[in-house]
Amino acid sequence: MDRPDLQGRKAILEVHARPVPLAPDVDLLQVARRTPGMAGADLANIVNEAALSGARRGASRVSQADFFDALDRVQLGLRRRGVIMTAAERRRVAYHEAGHALVALAFPDADPVERVSIVARTIGALGMTVQVPRDDRRIFTEGELTTRITVILGGRAAEELSLREISTGAHDDLGKATGMLREMVTRLGMSRKLGLPTLTRTVGSPLLGTTTEERLCSEDTAREIDEEVRERLTELYDAARRILDRRRGALESVAEALLARETLSGEEVAQLAAAAPARELAPSAA
Repeated sequence: MDRPDLQGRKAILEVHARPVPLAPDVDLLQVARRTPGMAGADLANIVNEAALSGARRGASRVSQADFFDALDRVQLGLRRRGVIMTAAERRRVAYHEAGHALVALAFPDADPVERVSIVARTIGALGMTVQVPRDDRRIFTEGELTTRITVILGGRAAEELSLREISTGAHDDLGKATGMLREMVTRLGMSRKLGLPTLTRTVGSPLLGTTTEERLCSEDTAREIDEEVRERLTELYDAARRILDRRRGALESVAEALLARETLSGEEVAQLAAAAPARELAPSAA
């Protein structure tokens, strides 16, 4: 049986939430947007975790915040209360996550930002920027993919702009961005130089975790692939950097708010960004 779509997930959540006293602010459609690919048992677990979160607070009703806490626990792991970051690390993570969020706000086709946090989780993340798709998507345009990559690179760009030094904190982002661009060039026919042919394929069993990538091109073409991926990655990184350079005031405001409050909603980030006017860049820097 196929996994439920957005409306199906909402209906399943409603069934499991019937015996649970819900606060007026609960929006199960919003919860469903954050659960693509989940089956009925997974959704039942989300409701149970939300109820436990409300019980831990001693509340008589389960709130939207409890559902968000449940989603974080299931998808991102538990809050790592024993992790103590230095002041410099917290500031770096705050700028990093603010960078992701502000670059996402700059693109109309980016998934909306729901929350930004600098709370460490057991999956290893020291912060997170949560974006929620407007609907279930199976097909993406080239422009939408490049937007996603630019948002991914926004964290590193923010660190470089604000702290004048890069760190190891963006290694996962760089891996994701590089992998997405390589997929575009080698498998999706989105290469600027090499045209439509599929240039790699996956060999092995995904279920057994034994997949490898087999090259379907010459050494010369492989070098062209590497060159194009490198060029386009640099272009998108520069685009993220330009966006944040124009929004330096917003970057400072969002980072400082994160340092003070640890977690911001997407609306709060948008309000802080709107209150900090963009600056004009010289033509040579644009």
